[in-house]
This record gives sequence, C-alpha cells and structure tokens, in this order.
Amino acid sequence: MKKLKKYLALFLLSYLFIIGTIFIWFDTKSSAVSSNWLHVDGIHIKDIHNNKVVLRGVSLPDLAHYDFRGKIGKSPVELIDLLTDHKQGWYSTVVRLPVYPIWKLGYNSNPKRYYDNYIKPAVDKCVERKIYCIIDWHYIDDPTNLDAETRTFWADIAPKYKNYPNVLFEVFNENSTDMSWATWKNIVQPWIDLIRSYAPNNLILVGAPHYAQHLYDAPSNPIKGKNIVYVGHIYPGLDQKLWDKWIFDVADKIPLFITEWGFRNGADYPTSGTVTSFGIPLKKKLEKYNLSWTCWVADHSWQPEMFDKDWNLLVGENYMGGFVQDYLLSKN
Repeated sequence: MKKLKKYLALFLLSYLFIIGTIFIWFDTKSSAVSSNWLHVDGIHIKDIHNNKVVLRGVSLPDLAHYDFRGKIGKSPVELIDLLTDHKQGWYSTVVRLPVYPIWKLGYNSNPKRYYDNYIKPAVDKCVERKIYCIIDWHYIDDPTNLDAETRTFWADIAPKYKNYPNVLFEVFNENSTDMSWATWKNIVQPWIDLIRSYAPNNLILVGAPHYAQHLYDAPSNPIKGKNIVYVGHIYPGLDQKLWDKWIFDVADKIPLFITEWGFRNGADYPTSGTVTSFGIPLKKKLEKYNLSWTCWVADHSWQPEMFDKDWNLLVGENYMGGFVQDYLLSKN
C-alpha cells in the first residue's frame, strides 16, 4: 500500500510537471512576440523557426522629451506599458525609441546620462513586455559631416545590445539631402560595418536620401552585409503618384520596413491628412506587401499627435490615434 501511494505520488508529480511544461510552452508561443533572433531571408524578416515576421507598432518621441518638459505627460517606460496593454486595446509588437543627438538633453550632451536614464530603461521595459524595439539614431540632417558622432554612438550602443535578440538598430533616421544612393551608401556602409564588428546578429535598418524616401536605386546597389532591412518614411506631403516609384516598387526586391508614417488633419507640413485621404490608401499598400511598420508619434504635442493633452486617444476621420489602434487590433 505504501509503495502504491509512493508510485501514485510520483505519477502525480510527473503529470503536474508535464502539464506545467506544456502550459509554459503555450504561454510563450501565444505571447505578443517571443524574443527570438530575427534574420533576413530574401525580402522577408523571419524568426529562428523560419516563420515570416511582420512587426507593427508605434514610435515614441525623443526618449528625453518627458524630462525636458518637466515630467509632464508620460515617460518612455509608461508609454511602452500603454502601447502594449491589451486591456487598453493596444497590441504593438515593436516600439521605436528615437535618440535625439543634439538638443539640450540629447545624447551628445552627456552620453552616459542619456543611456542610463533613457535608453536602458526603455529597452529593459521592451524586454519585460516581450516586444521588439528599434534604437533609432534620430538625426534629420545632411550626414556628410556627422561621421564621427555616428561612429561614437554606435560604438557605445552596439556592444551593449549585441546579445539582445529583440533590439534592432536604425543607423541614421533621415538623410535630408538629395544625394545619390551610391554617395549615401559610401557614407553609411562603414557605419554598418562598425555595428557588425560589435553586434553580428541584430537587424540593422538603413534609410535613404531625401528623408528616407529615395529607395529606388537600392535594389541594384545593395548595402553589404547580412540582416540588412531598408527603411522608408511616408507622410501625406509626399504625392501619392510618387509612392510606388520612390518606395513601394522596391518592396518585392529588398526587405522594407516603414519606420515612420502618420497624419492629422491640419497638422504642420508634411503631416496634414485624414483617414480617407492618407490612412486607408497607405494601409492598402502596407497590407499588399505585408510590411512591418512603426507610426509616428505617441505624444500629445509632437505632430502628428495621437493623443490629447490629457492622454485621451484622438479618434475619427481627422486623427491617426484610433486608426492606428484599430489597425494593430485587426492584426493581433
């Protein structure tokens, strides 16, 4: 009898162990994003199981913006919590983390402080929430004379996150010039090589001249290296007649990630638009090519804003907030 009880106890423990293991496995599988290493295969982003991956989410404003305006609003960590909170209707699987270099609290003013106070807490929160994040070196400038600053930044950041499968690197936000793709490639290729010398596996996101819009020559002269994804930015100010020529015609030739798009009726150029005039046509393009994206911007003051000053989501024909939230929910 004692032996029988012993065997029954062992059987029960084994059963509970197996059930617990299965539960953990399914819980991991059903989470918004498993923090797997991503890689590029042809024009697709894939996970470690070779499944195609499409990331969708929201860009934050500059990570130091909350402190700059006297801790009014929401901190980056609070925003990440909000944008991944299913109970509040948010299903982001990626959040973009812009690092502004040169303003009062920008990275260049004190790199260690910026990393300790802003980058690290934001990335740690993304790890906790099991989502991907994009560290974005957010220059909007002519890159010609910014080589030293850009190298310094990535020499600092890339080694820190070389073992983080959920961290993507956007090497330079927007090249504001009309330089040729070949000239741009000669500038950006050494930065990518530098990042790769520290971080062999993270996806690297590379924009294009003319505010990450002139991508048409990229397929014939691609960036050298593995796990390179090309970046496009698109706003209502870009004539829809140019969408295909400048951006979407490359989507079946190279991996493409739209890391900025957005609208609000009456917002400053080039972001003034509506759901009908911009949101719906853009969504059709994103869905046609099954593209990853992050929209701009999760804030109430930076345009095109998604929230009002009391952090209520702006909804309706003239606003992107409700449109983005519904889009993410539909793809959950």
